[in-house]
Amino acid sequence: MKACAKMKSMKKIIDFLIPSVFAMLILLCGVDRPGGALAADFKFEPSLTLSEEFNDNIYLTRTNRKSDFITGITPAARLLLDDPSLYANILGAYTYRIYARNTVQSNNPFYFNGLARAALISNNLYLEVSDIYQKVSLDPAQNFARESSFVNQTDSNVFTVHPYLVLRPTSLLT
Repeated sequence: MKACAKMKSMKKIIDFLIPSVFAMLILLCGVDRPGGALAADFKFEPSLTLSEEFNDNIYLTRTNRKSDFITGITPAARLLLDDPSLYANILGAYTYRIYARNTVQSNNPFYFNGLARAALISNNLYLEVSDIYQKVSLDPAQNFARESSFVNQTDSNVFTVHPYLVLRPTSLLT
């Protein structure tokens, strides 16, 4: 039963991320970059965060409170690419939470924040693609994410494609 729930959760994450990662990769690969990439243009930053938390009211109830110690293990990676014709800043993190008293069986949120920007016509026409996938509070008046890692929360995925034109005033434009 647990394995089935975890598989559904992973499928949901994958369904959210495939379109955004695919669009960003197309943008990254499809731009003509004269001179090629330099070592200074690219940076990959892996990280690992370990955390320990005590929560005296895991389910945010007024009565019959349950407490637990929660160990968090968060591997993450950031990809930075900075070039005049191409910029990308992509961060992904997955938090694996271990509840000492097994009060919660599956609460392992995934976080993704990606931005890719390409100059389609040098210094004039740009295309920006971004995606943010995260857990958010169901109630906009009260941010439950600060109080609990799963109560009154849902997944949010905001995908944006933003083409824009930059005109710089010159004697030819006046």
